[in-house]
Amino acid sequence: ATGTKRKRGAETCTMPEDTSSSSTANDAHSSIPSTSTRSTLPSKATATPKTTLTPPTTQPETSTPVKPARKKRASKMSGLLVSAIDTSHDSEMDPELLKLSRAMRDRKPLGEKPLPAGKPEVWAGGRTELCESLMYYKAHKGGCYMNGGTVYCMMFDGCKSAREYMDENVIIARSGGKMGDDDDTGAYTQTHNHTYKHAQPQAVLNNMIHQNPVVIICGNKNTSSVTEMPHKYNVLGYFKITHTWMEKNAGNRGQVMPTIKYRFEKLDRSIPAWNAPIEPILTLPSSAECPMVSKKCASCHKVWPQVYLLDWACLTEGCSEHWERLNGKGQMPLGDLDQHPGFLLHETRWPNETPPHELTSPVPETGNVHGDHLTYLNTRGVTCPKCGRCCNRYLYDEWKCDTPKCGWRHEPKRSLIDPGVNFGGNLWNLVGEFGGIPSNTAASCVGVKVSYWCGFKVVCYTLDTGMRITTLRSNKEINALPGGADDMFRTFQQIKMGLERRKSRGGVAIEGSDVIAGTTPEDDGEESDSDDEEGDGLAGGDRMQAHTKNFGMEYEFAGVGSSTPFEEAPDLVNEARAFMNYIAKAVVSDTPEELVSDDGEEPEYRTIDGQKFKVLDGAKSRQKLKDLNEILVVAYMIKTGMSWHDDGEDGLGDVVVTLSLGGPSSFKVRIKASMLAQCSKAGIFLDALPPPLEVLRASGYGNMKKGQNGPVKEDEEHYAARWAAYYELQEYKTQSHTAAELKEFQRGLAEKLGLQWRKSPTPILDLTNLHGDLVIMQGAGVQKFYDHQVSAGANLRVSMTARTILAGHLKHGRKQKIDVQPAEKLYDPTALRALRGDGDHVVWRD
Repeated sequence: ATGTKRKRGAETCTMPEDTSSSSTANDAHSSIPSTSTRSTLPSKATATPKTTLTPPTTQPETSTPVKPARKKRASKMSGLLVSAIDTSHDSEMDPELLKLSRAMRDRKPLGEKPLPAGKPEVWAGGRTELCESLMYYKAHKGGCYMNGGTVYCMMFDGCKSAREYMDENVIIARSGGKMGDDDDTGAYTQTHNHTYKHAQPQAVLNNMIHQNPVVIICGNKNTSSVTEMPHKYNVLGYFKITHTWMEKNAGNRGQVMPTIKYRFEKLDRSIPAWNAPIEPILTLPSSAECPMVSKKCASCHKVWPQVYLLDWACLTEGCSEHWERLNGKGQMPLGDLDQHPGFLLHETRWPNETPPHELTSPVPETGNVHGDHLTYLNTRGVTCPKCGRCCNRYLYDEWKCDTPKCGWRHEPKRSLIDPGVNFGGNLWNLVGEFGGIPSNTAASCVGVKVSYWCGFKVVCYTLDTGMRITTLRSNKEINALPGGADDMFRTFQQIKMGLERRKSRGGVAIEGSDVIAGTTPEDDGEESDSDDEEGDGLAGGDRMQAHTKNFGMEYEFAGVGSSTPFEEAPDLVNEARAFMNYIAKAVVSDTPEELVSDDGEEPEYRTIDGQKFKVLDGAKSRQKLKDLNEILVVAYMIKTGMSWHDDGEDGLGDVVVTLSLGGPSSFKVRIKASMLAQCSKAGIFLDALPPPLEVLRASGYGNMKKGQNGPVKEDEEHYAARWAAYYELQEYKTQSHTAAELKEFQRGLAEKLGLQWRKSPTPILDLTNLHGDLVIMQGAGVQKFYDHQVSAGANLRVSMTARTILAGHLKHGRKQKIDVQPAEKLYDPTALRALRGDGDHVVWRD
């Protein structure tokens, strides 16, 4: 409590009276602006998008201006981001205050810190658990979550910079971002200047103006913490942002760089902090006994507290006296400094210090409204009511806490969803007698053919020669057949198949965010959540958004998991396999020509771009089609999906068939970024035939683009140069060169053409799949040169994707444990063919 000594250990530090002529103010530079300054700080409600907030100055002009003498500034300073405290100025500081400051900052190393007195109310084993379980933290990368110009949560973990501080009540930390490896030493350091024009400082200022608290999360790699953190990520509670200021630091190559700092203070100090040590370490004076000292800059007329014990300095961005010491002593040092104890002990009061929300995320109530178990809220994680762990919904059938010996799990009450009411709110997605009329668009470079077969509307989209995507649009009559889509969807909801969101091997993005599974967060020194920490039971690594399960041959794709033999699979899976085998052979049997490699037959030859390819007719393609021996079942809840990826893993057949059940879904196709750019991210020329010019133009090729050496005009002449470079590469490969020489040659080709990798090619195919529809991707080039994306548009969408797994698919010499034989159960097409009396395969007519 204010006015009393606070004990943090056996040692008691008493402070002498402040006899300096400097003014003191307990509320100097707090987050509560005075009336005279509020007008210069527009609120969130009145600010325009162009408004830039300025750091608040809240102390009225009651002190005598101090005019520091100027001194030439040093331009560079060698040293790392975190350095030892500079003791060369110890004689200039009050010895008792110095002793107290260093005692307050003294920390044991990780693994030797004292245990906390309590346990966190909320904690997590990884970022994915945090982001999916807590409404106030959704930052898959970085240490700050903000939205709409407001900061909701800050995380402090392994990246420590100079002059940071943390105890159970006060935290001092730098603004996030602008970090990287030092060009000279390779050490992790600041690489760019901070400015209050950046989004994060602006949001912090907005929080201060509106007195909005933030939640603080502490990681177990944080060396500033007084106590040992019990879990990977631990929620400390709500904190006020009381101060923000600009100081200077030594950054990349020792350059002097402006750095923004924040001071946080526990929102309600009457509630004991769980992260305080069991046994107190120090006995501290009260903030009244050791007050915060504040002074006003004679140049910018703003009042600032004395943050560091060595001296007071102006902390205003852009002020001519910024970071200057008093009395002409030059600038403050750039290394680590001792904080003034009065600044650390200061208590800022808000009129309302009640937490705005609970820190926990409760389990949603279900069973009150039909289908409420499939709403977006049910896709989110919850906090375990027994141990406080963040538990993401990685199991389709239930929430489950993986903390050893906890055992909590919760299965929501369910109700059957009829596909007739699961159309995502768009009436055109209703499946009627004719079928739905969903939005389907194709770029002009895509060939489109339409046919009808057994009641299906069959549309074939030709991306390039031998690369096709065929859709079969179902209708109400087909779906209602015995064992049809209606029965399958109903059965799926009634059984438990053991679907789960698998951990990612890397390469598939998490839908609804920018994070790529398996990558490391940037700018804050965090490491990827790939390991199980502290025996929590389940590593908090990235997981795919959709719930999946494999049947049949083992399939190594982005998700990590095993496969279940067809003999142990539910009847639903084997029935779907038989149906898709029949459909694939019906469609592949007479589609447009397919380019294949030489296999000893007597084919027709076609020349494309100077190269000869074989052409087999549809009947021979049908004979070559192998049995579909693997099925991946995927359940998409609302607002989930799979971002851009391909199904082109080694050792797969050229045909992939997908059956859609339940709600509608978006299916988009685009050329791969490397194909659009003809180079890799690393700037290496791609050893592949350039795609057709029409495809490139539809994907974003054309006009002036930024290249490696300036603007590049992507026209027909530039396209011809791509072809010339490709043939130049083929000629170079016929000669004797090392791999390194070949790589450098390819890099030179890319630089000569000004090629640069691009992130987001324009999709050339945008389809909507409805209940009962099928999609067939045919041709290895579809997976090699194109990506596709899937996103659900209603409460529940189920896909069953069948493919052929060939010998040698598994990597690292692994052998298939499951011997899949041709399907014993064959689909009976009698009822289907009776709808129109068509034959056993699709016929295409011009």
